[in-house]
Amino acid sequence: MRRSRGEGGACRGSCELALAVARRAATSILAATLVGALAPAVRAATWTVNTLADAPSPGCQAAGSECSIRQALAAAHAGDRIVIPASTSHYILSRGPLMVDRPVAIVGAGMSSTIIDGGGRSQVMSVSTPAATTTSLWALTITGGSLTSPAASAGGGGIAVDSGALALDAVSVSGNSVTAGEGGGGVFDDGDGALTLADSTVDSNRVSLSAGGAGGGGILDLGGAMVLTNSTVDGNSLT
Repeated sequence: MRRSRGEGGACRGSCELALAVARRAATSILAATLVGALAPAVRAATWTVNTLADAPSPGCQAAGSECSIRQALAAAHAGDRIVIPASTSHYILSRGPLMVDRPVAIVGAGMSSTIIDGGGRSQVMSVSTPAATTTSLWALTITGGSLTSPAASAGGGGIAVDSGALALDAVSVSGNSVTAGEGGGGVFDDGDGALTLADSTVDSNRVSLSAGGAGGGGILDLGGAMVLTNSTVDGNSLT
């Protein structure tokens, strides 16, 4: 059947409109793709601790403002670095464990130079980060942690990992204790990732088990794999 010119004209008009809309949509998608490709990557921030005090958040708000370890942990985002300078005095905690709820790198100046001390008052550090993330500790000492737990499932006088993975590099975990808990005088790992130690020591920690406790005077690993490289676990006690 032969079409009239009117029918053909109507088709051309609607087709041209459809093509114009399609071209604009394609241009918008290309522009959005280019903007995404050219957008700068977000860089990890570095937070430098400048006080021995266990000051609460908020802190680290501006250049030169007070920035404690606890404040830096509260201010940091996932992937950031927290630098703890050398000190002749310990960084003594007075407000309970340091809570790590996002994966960060905590970097000291050496085992004998950066010492985070629970003061015999509390566990030193509790790590609870998303699955498949790793919190890293470098060149520092964790000591003086004390956990007295009414719950048999709790542990970790020095460090407890509830979720995520933990990597220790050139770290000493010593002189921590658990009383009436699950175990792990130095480190208790119940996370979903690996516990990794390199060039590190876990020594002189002690555990007094609760009924049904699992043990581990130095380390109790109930989570993923544990990998030790050039590291020593020695001189820990279990009663």
